[in-house]
Amino acid sequence: MALLDDPLSALDAETSKLVFERLIKGPNALFTDSAVVLVTHANHLLRDCSKILLLIDGERVFYGSWEELLAVNQRCEKTMRAIDF
Repeated sequence: MALLDDPLSALDAETSKLVFERLIKGPNALFTDSAVVLVTHANHLLRDCSKILLLIDGERVFYGSWEELLAVNQRCEKTMRAIDF
């Protein structure tokens, strides 16, 4: 298991996507055979995560898939602001 606490924060969106693919999601990713917990503010990567836990002010407001988040997003203004669609 790997716990990555915002490792992409200092990178631009394009570079963070490349690093994400090489570490976590790509075909030869470093953590291919590991469970990974990624703490991030890079919401452009959410669609590539198998599960998403969204915390707002320390409270759990969502847990599920990207598709489920899109459905919630339509109903919840607080969630919409947090993920900045």
